[in-house]
Amino acid sequence: MKKIITLITALFLLFLISCETPKYLMDHGLYDKAIQKACIKIKRNPDKYLKYIDVLKQSLEQSNRIDNDRIAFLSKDGQPDRWDEVFQIYSNLKNRQNIVMTLPQQFLSYINFSQVNYDSQIVIAKRNAAEYHYALALKKLETKDKLSAREAYYEFLRVRDYYPDYKDLNNLINQAKGLGMSYVIFQIKNNTNLIIPADFETELTKLSLYEINTEWTEFNTSKVNGRHYNYAIIVSLKNIFVSPEQVKETQCTDSKKVSDGFDYVLDKNGNVMKDSSGNDIKVPRFKTIYLYISQFEMHKEVKITANIDFYNLDNNQLMMGEPIYADNFFNYIWANARGDMDAACPQTIKLLQNQPAPFPPDGDMILNAGQILKNFVKDIIWKNKAVFY
Repeated sequence: MKKIITLITALFLLFLISCETPKYLMDHGLYDKAIQKACIKIKRNPDKYLKYIDVLKQSLEQSNRIDNDRIAFLSKDGQPDRWDEVFQIYSNLKNRQNIVMTLPQQFLSYINFSQVNYDSQIVIAKRNAAEYHYALALKKLETKDKLSAREAYYEFLRVRDYYPDYKDLNNLINQAKGLGMSYVIFQIKNNTNLIIPADFETELTKLSLYEINTEWTEFNTSKVNGRHYNYAIIVSLKNIFVSPEQVKETQCTDSKKVSDGFDYVLDKNGNVMKDSSGNDIKVPRFKTIYLYISQFEMHKEVKITANIDFYNLDNNQLMMGEPIYADNFFNYIWANARGDMDAACPQTIKLLQNQPAPFPPDGDMILNAGQILKNFVKDIIWKNKAVFY
């Protein structure tokens, strides 16, 4: 259904676009679109040019007048940041002229078209725009301020849009990028006074933070030599509790009544009674069978408590912190039985299929809890990554 609605919407939009005549576009001030559409119409049906040629002429004159008036105003205003707009206007004038020049000469003569060479003005505006952004970027870079360095970086990129190999541009872009970056180091501290498994800290620091990186923030789980870190994320392990291995034994019994032959029905004289057909009357006899089950519930758990703290290393300030917890449980039940297995209920049969198992080692359970802790840590960093600006 959604695909059908999307298709209908697309067709409706296409219909609306096709209904926008050059005259309609001109009347609504969309002169460049009117020029493009009029040129297409004239080239497609030259015999019907009269329907569009006046619209083309009026749109061309009006759009050129607006652009030239704007250039004149910007020249009088004299603001140093005007060159981007001047460059764009001259580029528009040239592109518009190139579209019109695709028409045969007879139509160009009809609208009194006269070609203008905008190349020198475009080159001047382009050069001045590049010089303006370059000088502004250098000024911002001199402050050595992080936010100013980022602004300088974007100014240098605007210069590169004009001249990819402008002066020492690439070196300055890299310099601005380096000054504008915030680097965050992720560290683990063991404050438990316990000897933890050798792989525990290694596994915790195997935290993929690449997808959290932003344009101006980079997270590292190991220090890069020579790099100044602005922030630190420190996970301080406070306690690792490993419970004793607990086995709880419980006893239960399954029972079932089963057939155990039959008994004759006797009259008051001790004789076997007969039914109407002369057959001995018998009644079934039952007995109860039993299965005695010993159930063993095994339990062991690991609990890790820690704190995650965000520090600004440039001013040695704690920005935020919160406690985190991770649990890992081992629960296992198995059983054995003695007696008549025919008395076993379905739940008992299923339980008896479990074989006795050893408790997992402390180290394995701590590592598993560490994986859970690592996921919590990553989630907290993701939710608060905006504090690292």
